[in-house]
Amino acid sequence: MKAELAKLDAVNEKAEAMCQVEFVEKRVLKKEDKPYGNGVLGYRVHGTDPECQWMAIQEPKYVDIMRKIQEDRAIKVMEQRKL
Repeated sequence: MKAELAKLDAVNEKAEAMCQVEFVEKRVLKKEDKPYGNGVLGYRVHGTDPECQWMAIQEPKYVDIMRKIQEDRAIKVMEQRKL
């Protein structure tokens, strides 16, 4: 377990160095980037690596992306079964 925790710490440190996060007031963010709930801070990610965006994506955006991926896969399966 200690080895796994050390590995997780190393990954988190790398992500923190690579993907700088700036906390900002929600009102300055675009509607689709605003988090839900009272007392929740908004944030901007200042990293050029594409992984940075995945690590800090808002939950509704992430769900929409996953839903679209699943829909595309389902369409392919349905098309293959028609053959």
